[in-house]
Amino acid sequence: MQKGPAVNTTRRRGNSEGFDPVQRADRRCQVHIRHTDEDGSNRRHSVYGSTAKRARNKAAVVRARLRANLPAKDRKITLGEFTSEWVDSALEASDRKATTKNLHSTMARTQINGAKIGARPLGKLRPSQIDGWKVELKDRGLAESSIRTAYTVLRAVLVTAVGERR
Repeated sequence: MQKGPAVNTTRRRGNSEGFDPVQRADRRCQVHIRHTDEDGSNRRHSVYGSTAKRARNKAAVVRARLRANLPAKDRKITLGEFTSEWVDSALEASDRKATTKNLHSTMARTQINGAKIGARPLGKLRPSQIDGWKVELKDRGLAESSIRTAYTVLRAVLVTAVGERR
């Protein structure tokens, strides 16, 4: 019997196909997905599932997001952090009068960032939480006109967030 070089019979995966699910010590299955982000950096994203099939399905969802030029997963930014970015960028670039910009900046800082709602993740914000925020503002003793202005600022922040797919 002649001994020759070892032959690898496994199929080579294509780019972005990831790995076969690997079972971890905690019995979950894990799939790694490599991709290049919008900055040109190579990234690796892992998804987990209780079975290999569930891990593959989650990996397929991530790959679909990447093909649609979306991030692998949503960024975990809070409403307060995004509001601060909004004040520095979108509000400053707007054609509103200086007094309106000053009012909206103050409302954003005191009534959104200074409230419980400012600590909530932007992607997990719900209408019921916004209603609770309005009640919180009323309990603080704010006038109805101030609550309306704060709500207008919040609505502008959220419209910008949706436009930027955050």
